[in-house]
Amino acid sequence: MDVASQSTIRRRAAHRWQIVRASKSWQNGIRHAASYVILALGAAFMLFPMLWMISASLKPGWQIFTDPPIWIPQHWEEVRVGSTNRMLSLWRVEIDGQTEKVIEIGLRRYTTVVDAALLSNVIAAPTAELGEARSTAIGDLLLNVRDWTADGETRQVVALARGEDDTLIVAEVADIQAAALRLPLDEVNAGGRASPEIAGVEFRGREIETAEGVRQIIPIGPESQLTVVGSPEIAAAALLVPVEQLAEAGFAPVGQTELPQFTVEGQDGEFIVLVQESWQPVIDELEFDAYAFIAPRTQLTNEQTVLVNEVAMQGATFTADNVTTPVIVLVSGTQSSIVIPVSQATSLRAAQLGGLTSARGDQLNRIPFRVQDGFSDDNAARSVALVGNPRDLALIVPTTAVSEAFDVDPALSSPMRLRVCARRARASSSFCCWGR
Repeated sequence: MDVASQSTIRRRAAHRWQIVRASKSWQNGIRHAASYVILALGAAFMLFPMLWMISASLKPGWQIFTDPPIWIPQHWEEVRVGSTNRMLSLWRVEIDGQTEKVIEIGLRRYTTVVDAALLSNVIAAPTAELGEARSTAIGDLLLNVRDWTADGETRQVVALARGEDDTLIVAEVADIQAAALRLPLDEVNAGGRASPEIAGVEFRGREIETAEGVRQIIPIGPESQLTVVGSPEIAAAALLVPVEQLAEAGFAPVGQTELPQFTVEGQDGEFIVLVQESWQPVIDELEFDAYAFIAPRTQLTNEQTVLVNEVAMQGATFTADNVTTPVIVLVSGTQSSIVIPVSQATSLRAAQLGGLTSARGDQLNRIPFRVQDGFSDDNAARSVALVGNPRDLALIVPTTAVSEAFDVDPALSSPMRLRVCARRARASSSFCCWGR
């Protein structure tokens, strides 16, 4: 074999080896790229919950559960309720082209009913020919509409009751519209039992009294919930009272809507409940440290509930060296209790329990108690000691303080999104947050 042939063979062998090397290099590159993609996806999968937890830790509770989600915490304008540390969020309403700030002051549930006297055409339809009910807004009404297909023709109907032989008693949407109206659910449920008859079919209904006289109605649903809103100035008139002092006083017109009213033991007039929740007595830690002391239970007599700064606490008489001092029990122990003279408990007040979740533990002569740092109820942050026992309280306002109120549909509201309201009406009002 001559030199030229040997050189050709060597070149071909080197070329084949380069191809093999290139092939292996390409395969390794693909393998590495795939590994990086899988690792990146895994890292993103693990990173998403962590980012969400970090974001959620910086947001109030309502921003955590919004749809669509709020990733960046939003500032929320609030108004203080009375002289308490309770804050209510402000919302924005578009009414007749005017923007108003409002607060939520109640909820009402509604349902769609049919006036039996205004409906004459009902039909027994086989269940197999009826589609699934779907909640549909038709005009100012919310109806459970079904498609009824028979003889190649499809009609929209609303089921009123169950018939015989696997049928439903239905009426066409056009007929329902002429006879249906939306009423507060509590008013419907308060009506007496009735058995109206339409086209020879007897229905289970209710009999209610309206401005137009007595009506026999057939509840057909669906139920809906509307939020009652009003001016932020309403919150300034709020009072904090024990829940057990409230007594129902029926519904009354308030602004453009109706709200449940209550009477309060020891108070004149009717009231509207803004918020009902658990509250915790607190006292400034500086005052606690300066004047609270340990009292053996044997030296405490005349134990009874006393009212200090409008906060109900366990009171007692402390006797030492033949001197008696009226005290309130801050923290009750088995053998001894932490007490403070009534005259020195100047900073005692009630605080919303939901705002005290990060309280730390502390103790005085081995009697434990809790302290909330950074507590603010007058734009000044301080540490407060949690004392006494939580109790259910209600923030109420006199009905006379609510001069303007109207219904809005919470299903149409979402944070940071503006909805336009054409007029003051239950079916068309809407609201959204006043955020920035």
